[in-house]
Amino acid sequence: MTDDKNQPPGAGPPPVFAPPTAAPPERPASAYLVLALNLIVLVAAVWWVWHRFHNPTTAKPGDTATSSDVAAGKQPESPAASTRGDSGLMPANGVKPAELGWGRAPTTSGAGGTTVAKAQPAYDQQTLGMIAKTADAVGRLGVHLDTLRAVRGSYPSSNAADFGRNRGVEALSAALKKSGRDVELFGLAIGDTDADGRSELLDPWGRPLVYFSPDDYATSQQWGKDGGDAGASKNPATGEFAARMRFQLWSAGPNGLNENGGGDDIVSWEIRSGQ
Repeated sequence: MTDDKNQPPGAGPPPVFAPPTAAPPERPASAYLVLALNLIVLVAAVWWVWHRFHNPTTAKPGDTATSSDVAAGKQPESPAASTRGDSGLMPANGVKPAELGWGRAPTTSGAGGTTVAKAQPAYDQQTLGMIAKTADAVGRLGVHLDTLRAVRGSYPSSNAADFGRNRGVEALSAALKKSGRDVELFGLAIGDTDADGRSELLDPWGRPLVYFSPDDYATSQQWGKDGGDAGASKNPATGEFAARMRFQLWSAGPNGLNENGGGDDIVSWEIRSGQ
């Protein structure tokens, strides 16, 4: 201890020296990268939840798409005139037929061999509601199928040759029943249009859906009560099967014609995963 008597006149108390403290360790750059990635994942999850459950369903009277609107692919002006597909919004007034639940826009040959879009017809409100209901059900069934794949390691196979006509959707119906996932079918009916004793999932028009598992894309199925063959859909631009790593599930749509995912067919892969 220092003797204060030895301090010069006017000097204050002697300084007290604290022991040096260690500097805080620097955070490595990788920690900031992990933090940024976590933030991106969080934002993506919030966006996905909002996008999935944002489901306005009320269409205003008169919100019927004209054929010119459909051909041009115009968006509906009213935000109330839309309903949720499985991963996005599908216009409930029938516009943009090549997106989110509709099959590929039908085409026809124009002058000089060019390919031009063929206009879709206008639909009344009842038909528009059935279209939206079907698109929503097809998308939600896809969640059941993804869950089954996670549990079983693969999607239910549609390659059930002994099932005969409508074998794909009959195999799907059997798989859903076996797993206990046939309780909630999102408004779809159960029927047996071909009278073979096997249940089929029916769209709001009373027609069986078409289902292909990815291991069955190279084959064809007999469809409907007495309809022709159905084949797995291909991307017309690339010639490759649509939803190659997933499955194909579709309704023949309002016109009742199976167009293998084209025309007005209401399809799963454009709701969920694109062509």
